[in-house]
Amino acid sequence: MIYGKMLLICAVVFVVLELLGMLYTCWQEEENSIALNFVAGLFLAFAIFEILVIPCIFSYQKFHIFAGLYGSLLVLLCSCSLILNRKRLKEFFGKSREQERKKLPIVFIIVLLFVVFEMLMYVKFAHIDDDDAFYVATAVTTLEEDSMFVINPYSGDVYHSFPTRYVLSPFPVWNAFVSKVFRIHPTIFAHTVLPVIMITAAFFVYYLIGMRLFQQDLKKTGYFLLFCTMIQMFSAYTRHPQGMVYLVRIWQGKAILASVLLPACFYLAMRLFLEKARLRDWLFCLILMLSCCMVSSMGIILGAISMGLFGIWGAVSKRRVREAIFTALCCTPNAALAIVYLLM
Repeated sequence: MIYGKMLLICAVVFVVLELLGMLYTCWQEEENSIALNFVAGLFLAFAIFEILVIPCIFSYQKFHIFAGLYGSLLVLLCSCSLILNRKRLKEFFGKSREQERKKLPIVFIIVLLFVVFEMLMYVKFAHIDDDDAFYVATAVTTLEEDSMFVINPYSGDVYHSFPTRYVLSPFPVWNAFVSKVFRIHPTIFAHTVLPVIMITAAFFVYYLIGMRLFQQDLKKTGYFLLFCTMIQMFSAYTRHPQGMVYLVRIWQGKAILASVLLPACFYLAMRLFLEKARLRDWLFCLILMLSCCMVSSMGIILGAISMGLFGIWGAVSKRRVREAIFTALCCTPNAALAIVYLLM
């Protein structure tokens, strides 16, 4: 019963993120559209969440009011995407039937088996992490108390002031929202369902990177993904490498930052500075920076540093200040939240 519900949640989340991502991509123009749609949809969901939740938290709104607002907006955006892309969807499914006849390289199939194995390990076994005492407990407290960062999850007492390290990056509240929608306990969602979603997102990001690096060569991309997978699976030499947090606690915001969002900065830099950047690519950059802010307080700084360095490199390599200026504009949410943090 529980596994059936998990599959249903994953399927619904996949469809929602694909529809949201289609607001950014166009089926006719974009290659690797399923992967890019999923990634773009996830980042858009995170960015919208960050924009809406911060004012609600600081105005002490009830959680169910915010959940209704955020959920309604997601439904509206998905509906608009479905209407706008109805013709493109038909063309895409026709194209997909033709692509099914092409055989995947063996190395790519091996990588997919490794990825499924990683998902099954999350579903079947449980890693107990000390940080869950705050992150998962905050999601549970949000649901039980119908409030956001009002009750201390450690003690059950009312906060005297907002927890500055976490209030600007309320990823546990997003966990609580999805748990509320699907009526699943936040602990179960965090330890079993969310890892499947985030491993999929990480795989798609690395896939997109590989396809850009190797000029759409699926076989070479497969070897690249196999190399990345091997590095991750042998990263347990200490607690903090990216591969380790990817394998054992990807449900935490800082692990998502390291495993999904920062690699996405590298992918986006290739789109922005190695090719002709379009306006929607810069909008994607802005959405990515908001996502970095949402998942972790470290993302507020690390996201801006990563894109800032790429922006400087792009400006120097192209000998145009435009790239640096646009990158700085995309990082304004990071700068604004950093100022709020200092003022708090």
